[in-house]
Amino acid sequence: MTESDDKVAGDKIKGTASIEKLRKVNAAANYCYECNRCVNVCPVAFLDIFNPRELITDLTFLTPEEALKNNDIWKCLTCGLCSIYCPMTKDKTGVNFTEIIKDLRSLASEYKPLQDTLISCNHERVYSSLPKLMAEDKIEFTNKIGFLEGTGLKTTDKGEIGYFMGCVPFLTGAAPCVVGCPAGVDVQGYVSLIAE
Repeated sequence: MTESDDKVAGDKIKGTASIEKLRKVNAAANYCYECNRCVNVCPVAFLDIFNPRELITDLTFLTPEEALKNNDIWKCLTCGLCSIYCPMTKDKTGVNFTEIIKDLRSLASEYKPLQDTLISCNHERVYSSLPKLMAEDKIEFTNKIGFLEGTGLKTTDKGEIGYFMGCVPFLTGAAPCVVGCPAGVDVQGYVSLIAE
């Protein structure tokens, strides 16, 4: 058995599917030779709130539980820039960081010691209440993007890039991502591409 296999076999994270995911994650992490390209292109690493290489290093040398406790995997945006620039990722094999994060999030959602982190990263699970909130007759939609007035920023109804603030600020008076933002950043929304 290799060091990684020994580490996986004695884990507190249990279950056949979980053990298989851990083996997959460890195998991918072992491809990394710490060139640091992932850190150089990661928008969250720039803010010093997440470091892809540190997660990979922890996965290699620590137990999965310790790696999950040391690295807040919910702060990763899964934008994929790290995988694009990683010389050890090709055709979704090797260090495919986005897949590693998805597998780790799946494992973490089943791992009880990380439940508090999971709840805080998804806005105290308010999104599961959105269908009920949207069905309310009393809801009045108001212009919540008034903060853009007087900034000199141009706005348009059509375009390739959209500013998505989420639904919650339109339903409540709260600004988006003020409390419990998964990235821990005080932002007014997320930029995403919109397919026309």
